Amino acid sequence: MRNKKGFTLVELVIVIAVIAILAGVMIGTFASVVKKAKESAKMQEMANQKQQQMIDDIDAKLKDDAWLGWEDFETKLAEAVSKAMSGKVVDADKSKEVKAAVEEAVSAAFAKYASSLGTGKTGLTEEQVKYIVESALAKNSYTGVTEAQVKAIVNNAVSGTSTLTKAQVNTIVSQIVNAASNESKLTLSQINIAIQDLIKKVEGQKTLTDEDITTAVTKAMKDFGSSTLTTADIEVLLSKYVSNGMVKGDYTWYNANATTMEITGTKAAEQVVALSTMAKGGTSFAGKTITIAGDVDLTKVDFDPIVDFDGTLKGAEGKTVTVDVEPVWNTAEGRNGKTMMNYFQTGNSWYKDAVAYGLVASLKEGGVVEGLTVNLSVTMKNPGNQYTYFGGIVGLLDGGTIRDCTVTGTINGYNRIGGVVGYAKAGTIERVDVNVKITSNSFNTKDTKYEGYVVIGGIAAYASAGEVKISDCKVTTTGNFTRNVTKDTAALTGAIVGQLDAWKNTGKDGFTDEGFTEWDATGSKTQLNLTKVTVDGTVLKDTDNNETRTDLFGTHQKEKFAARIKIAEK
Repeated sequence: MRNKKGFTLVELVIVIAVIAILAGVMIGTFASVVKKAKESAKMQEMANQKQQQMIDDIDAKLKDDAWLGWEDFETKLAEAVSKAMSGKVVDADKSKEVKAAVEEAVSAAFAKYASSLGTGKTGLTEEQVKYIVESALAKNSYTGVTEAQVKAIVNNAVSGTSTLTKAQVNTIVSQIVNAASNESKLTLSQINIAIQDLIKKVEGQKTLTDEDITTAVTKAMKDFGSSTLTTADIEVLLSKYVSNGMVKGDYTWYNANATTMEITGTKAAEQVVALSTMAKGGTSFAGKTITIAGDVDLTKVDFDPIVDFDGTLKGAEGKTVTVDVEPVWNTAEGRNGKTMMNYFQTGNSWYKDAVAYGLVASLKEGGVVEGLTVNLSVTMKNPGNQYTYFGGIVGLLDGGTIRDCTVTGTINGYNRIGGVVGYAKAGTIERVDVNVKITSNSFNTKDTKYEGYVVIGGIAAYASAGEVKISDCKVTTTGNFTRNVTKDTAALTGAIVGQLDAWKNTGKDGFTDEGFTEWDATGSKTQLNLTKVTVDGTVLKDTDNNETRTDLFGTHQKEKFAARIKIAEK
């Protein structure tokens, strides 16, 4: 009789475990191979599409200079990333802030694409622009950044301020491109950081070596890997402007060759959305007048504040623009306000951006908002920090003019809130009637130190670093202002300005710390010039610029009122 012997239970378990381990390894390897094969196939397909698109772009650009081609979008993306990161502190513990800046830049680039798509000035597809961004900013095996993009970053970094020679610029470009070609995961943001480091070395009269390049690139990769965008991040950012090949907003009103345009009809709200997208994408409206000829209800659409407006936005008599702006600080969809300046403390224990919001996020020199009747219906979500500035019409007044407008309604929000302007840096406000019910809250109710950022101004929440002229305006304050704080509820509340900051970055009258230098080039001494301004039916007198009138100008730096405020009754 033969001896029959089978496997023991232990042997079976061991075999099964070995098979499971091998299967796990093989599945992971197979999945990686499949992923790389798909990426390789997509890269080849997109390379063919790029070649064909660039041929089409040549013909299109000969007919229209405003045409957005493949290389144009690549350069626009690089410039946007460089601009968003300009002046930021980019230490290793700042990867989250760097990613936020990159998201803001990508959002601006997608806005440019959407506005070009909406006005028929691009042949790029949704899939193509997504691929361009993924190549430059995501973790994949695509081609990576281009030499033109690196050159755009360097040129932006040295523009107007650097002592670098053309030869030094070319050296940085060529060596970074060479380094990037050997690092498949080096992103546009990481290259930007490396370039900033290298420029500092060259400006210090140091000759760049291969070791310098390698060190800068390695450091950027090590410290800022978490700032890289994922494919999902990019898809979310793009979906805000374009979805399934369809651009959001109505661009039928826009004519690049016209100096006057009209927003009207049943799609007026969608047309204002298009205006906002174009402004965010970098379109200038200088010398153009856009009239909102009908009633517009922005509470029914996904509207973002109009950034850096430099044209004329005009209202029509008897027509109302109903505004509901939801300030977004940083989310998967990016930021929707105007980033004005960066703050940080010694040792970088905190780092925040000051951001302005409003119907118009920022009104530049030459920009005009006139004849608008604005009805505010604003309820904000907690932004999670103290550096937000909200204005009923304009977030940041930076040289522009607001005139012949009426502002009513309610704002229930956080931090600095003004009936007309959030941050009044410089410009003119004339013949504006304000009757807005404003409630401001602290973003952090557990710590009373943040109550100092809860500010309400009938006309402007905050005024600093420039001259603001206010004339023939009327403000109603009775029962309109509520600071939800535990201490002095009347502090930092003014019928004209909630907080007057008299500083200038000269060392004579203000901060000199590094980080408070955003306005060095464009800022000047804070000055308010008021003429025939009426508060609750009473015209202000020339003697009302004294430190007792905290009801008009808030309680901050009241000893500077006489020096910084001039009032004329006529």
